Amino acid sequence: MMDKPLSVRERLSTDISEAKRLVDEYQELERMLKEKRSEGFFMIFDLMAQRRFHPAFLLIQRLIREVRERTNMPVSSISSVHSDGQWRMPSEIIDQDYHPYNQGYGKSSHSGYHTIDVGAWLLETTTAKDKLFDNIDVFSNFLRPADFYNQLNLNDYRKLFTGYDKFNKYSEEEFAQKFEGMGEIDALVSLAFKQKEKTSALVNLSMIHNGSAQRNWPIAEGRDLYKGNGRIRHESHYIVQGPFQAISFVSYQSKELDPNETEGLYETGGEYHLDIHVFRNSTLFPDWAAHKKYTIKDIGTTIMQGRSRGHQEDARRNCLLNFFQQIQEGKGNDKSSLQSHKISVLLHSAIYQSACARYLKENPLINIET
Repeated sequence: MMDKPLSVRERLSTDISEAKRLVDEYQELERMLKEKRSEGFFMIFDLMAQRRFHPAFLLIQRLIREVRERTNMPVSSISSVHSDGQWRMPSEIIDQDYHPYNQGYGKSSHSGYHTIDVGAWLLETTTAKDKLFDNIDVFSNFLRPADFYNQLNLNDYRKLFTGYDKFNKYSEEEFAQKFEGMGEIDALVSLAFKQKEKTSALVNLSMIHNGSAQRNWPIAEGRDLYKGNGRIRHESHYIVQGPFQAISFVSYQSKELDPNETEGLYETGGEYHLDIHVFRNSTLFPDWAAHKKYTIKDIGTTIMQGRSRGHQEDARRNCLLNFFQQIQEGKGNDKSSLQSHKISVLLHSAIYQSACARYLKENPLINIET
């Protein structure tokens, strides 16, 4: 059992050869796994992609399949947004090694991988074989630390925080030098899933670290960098199935997680907030509801003892339980196996290849065969 992504490389966002090595490493691991299994070893290799085990995404997968079976229409469009609500001070961008930018990669290799994987997984598992994509166009735009600093510079921080200079370690010139070649803070990626030359689905991924936050302090020392330090999460997916169905997934937090908070947890802005709105063509199919709303209360089941830190934590546990069930009982499923992440790994690599090409002022349009 590995965390996602499968691998990263230093200089991933500036060196195309490093970006391509992500695929090489996947293929090497797959080769080793097949070799061991051919020798008679019982081996399970899963990745922690908990959204594949999350009841909301399993519901979305089922809803897509229902409409496809009735109409033969695949998913035609996906727009996904994931924001960590994470505000890093300029000096932290240089010095912080937790979910770093200073090693040449960033958001797309952190929580952004989940956003990449959701679209790839839904399209691969819900599209009829005769309409399944066989290649993908990939086009990336990255916002890097130098860009972020241009949005909010040293003088701006001095106005926001009294006495800011005592917390700042670097000069304007040092920022310009040290930010060079760093990984992405935000990424906007356009994908065209294609069958030969025909486009079957358009997918836009907006992966954001520099999003709405609740931080008002100039240094992060002593704070939880995972779900603390003013971080709040926003996630949305708008999934269209031609003229037959649109699914809107929204999950918005408005304040930093507090284990003592008990009010409004399921409301918009609350720690557990998650709503799904389903719109269907009820005039063509009168047995369909024109609109139906689901909440995490309707579809979620808390399985962790004590107070869970939200539905994503429960989904992680589901992923782990499935992994152990495969080992102990020879049952469970392989829906997050190494091989099932092939498309996501190809996309992860191609997104960085495109960003590298743009960084080198070359053509950023990358096409990959699947």
